[in-house]
Amino acid sequence: IAHLINNQILILGSLVFMILLVLISKSKYFLSLMLFYLPWSPVLKIAPGSISFSTIAIILMLIKLFFWEKAKVPKKECLIIAILLIFTTIAKIILGHVYTLDYFLFLIMLLFFVIYCRNYHDELSFPTASYFLTFGIIAACFASLNLMDLPHMQGYINVYTWENKGLVRLSGFYGDSNFYSAQLLVAITCNLFLLIFQKGNLKILTVILLVTLIYCGSLSVSKSFILILAITLFLWLINVLFLKKQGKLKVFILITIIVIGVLITSFGLFADEIEMYMVRFGMVENVSSLTTGRSDILENYLNFFYRNPLMLITGQGYTNILYDAVNNRASHNTIIQMLYQFGIIGTIILINWIVSLSQYFKNKTQKNSLVYIGLLITILVGFYSSWVALDMLYFDDFFYFIVLFLVIKKYIAEELKKEE
Repeated sequence: IAHLINNQILILGSLVFMILLVLISKSKYFLSLMLFYLPWSPVLKIAPGSISFSTIAIILMLIKLFFWEKAKVPKKECLIIAILLIFTTIAKIILGHVYTLDYFLFLIMLLFFVIYCRNYHDELSFPTASYFLTFGIIAACFASLNLMDLPHMQGYINVYTWENKGLVRLSGFYGDSNFYSAQLLVAITCNLFLLIFQKGNLKILTVILLVTLIYCGSLSVSKSFILILAITLFLWLINVLFLKKQGKLKVFILITIIVIGVLITSFGLFADEIEMYMVRFGMVENVSSLTTGRSDILENYLNFFYRNPLMLITGQGYTNILYDAVNNRASHNTIIQMLYQFGIIGTIILINWIVSLSQYFKNKTQKNSLVYIGLLITILVGFYSSWVALDMLYFDDFFYFIVLFLVIKKYIAEELKKEE
């Protein structure tokens, strides 16, 4: 509303209210609250280009954990972060790079989440986190639809319009439709798993949320969104068929598919979106056009590593430098970006941080059955397939979706245990 009427005092007041809401709430709800705000983060600013208040919330929350709650600090994970700090500093010295604010914010995120998960891993609720993310995305989607034509919002909302092709690609409050659709894929995947284990009327609510999320995602006209969605739904259906004691769920899903199919056919739902997708896929002529040039960028980065083996080992030391051999373009691939910024050694250190974090979410009673493994593969596809075409390393999504994956992993293990 503050952005709608373009009132700077109201904008600042709403941002301060957001910070206070996060700080006065019980810390176990921090993950859920920030997942709600995640799709709004590009507009949680006083002005375009300024620091996001979601970043300020992380810093203040870290201070709250340290000085107010006297949270326990895990020594092992802090040692890993210290090693990464030393390694990246050496890389910066070798290459002559300087420290930047983004670099320190990345380290703060690493430190915050190990402390937060160490102290609240048992209190994090996957259904709560899923609902907050879902409603945050849906609200941001429809809010951006109503704000995108306002002149003062052009610095916040980027709308791709290909007039010669008759295409309009929306991206919520993000400047890129693919980042926007990546968030939607995570929310859709979360709701698919809620649908499996929820009871009664909550299943109907989840179906409504799923259809709404898919509609919001279709507005991006992202090829990766529709392809990953199709693969995720296929894997999810296969896994549901092998679930025990879920006969009612299977009947419910069958009826739901029939009802949605009839509605789409009878009322022409998604007709405009389907037509836009037909235009986009009709533009595909080769691998480069299918990936919108990403295969060419990937080849440039691989050639860069081949010509600079030292860079493959040390990386840049985490900087905002993305140029020279790669023509000033980002890698559009999170794995390649990790190698480019941290090198092989730094990437191994970062993976160790993730593995160490996962120790807090282990369910010792869960056996790694084929069903459990199949469900985890489905989540991995829904959560991270889009990262192959995106640089998530610079976004808060990188941290939130790693933690959310660990939360849903534990949730599934507990629910499967109940059904044994």
